[in-house]
Amino acid sequence: MPLSPEKRVGLFFALGLAILLVVIEMVGREGLFRRGYHLRARFDRVTGLRVGDPVRLAGVDVGSVSSLQTLAPKVEVRLWIHRGTLIRQDATAAIKQTSLLGGTH
Repeated sequence: MPLSPEKRVGLFFALGLAILLVVIEMVGREGLFRRGYHLRARFDRVTGLRVGDPVRLAGVDVGSVSSLQTLAPKVEVRLWIHRGTLIRQDATAAIKQTSLLGGTH
């Protein structure tokens, strides 16, 4: 059964809108709409760490975990840091438990 021209236009519009929303979401995660920069840290273990977990400096949220990638024998963690946050070149990263239930940052 062929689609009427009106249904084709509606289907095309809905599909285009869905694609646009997916692209905006993907680009937004990479920082086009957020200001800041990425840092990388490598760890032996990242038990409990997840994408989206907060990054804290002196107890203050300064960013989030943007990705985890296995680079045997280590795991590389990509951190999104908010614009204006200064992190010293000799700084070290650590994964800490934030609650008794196992949340991490």
